[in-house]
Amino acid sequence: KYLVRKMKSILGKIPVEVHCHDDFGMATACTIAAAEAGAEFLSTTMNGLGERAGNAPTEEVLVALKFLYEVDLNVRLEKLNETSRLVEELSGVRLQQHKAVVGRHAFAHEAGTVVAGVFKNTFVAEAYKPEAVGQKREVLIGKKSGAQSLAKKLEESGLSLSKDGLRELTGKVKDFAIVHKRALTDEELLDLAKEVR
Repeated sequence: KYLVRKMKSILGKIPVEVHCHDDFGMATACTIAAAEAGAEFLSTTMNGLGERAGNAPTEEVLVALKFLYEVDLNVRLEKLNETSRLVEELSGVRLQQHKAVVGRHAFAHEAGTVVAGVFKNTFVAEAYKPEAVGQKREVLIGKKSGAQSLAKKLEESGLSLSKDGLRELTGKVKDFAIVHKRALTDEELLDLAKEVR
């Protein structure tokens, strides 16, 4: 903010542009700070692509401006995920799965209490609805999953279990996830559910 304000005081009516790299993991924050200080142009890149640690990710800056500052730049945010995938494909640079806004697991929940809460109120665990950026909520099944998560996931496949069955399945799921050190696939969950039935 200081640098942008200083430059604006020197330059007068000449517009200021910022171009932040992510060397400290703060490119988005610095870009937003520059906008707050009056920078007229914000240089960003889709998926944060760029030299060294990359640049301020376009998707993060747009979402922060829209949902935190109520600045709408008339960009179709629901196309961000689709655009991100295209950039990923064309650039050959794979995204981290937990990347903010467009990562494949940006809206994936495993912890039982979180899953139970998020289906009652999105804002329990999500700052904005996944659909706003072209994403979908996903329930991951693993060692932190609870009976409600399992019931929801089984319901999607047209299955149901009694409370006792869900309790038994929860134990099997936790054991599986601990042994394999990962979340279960839908097929693995269904196989365990069939064992319990």
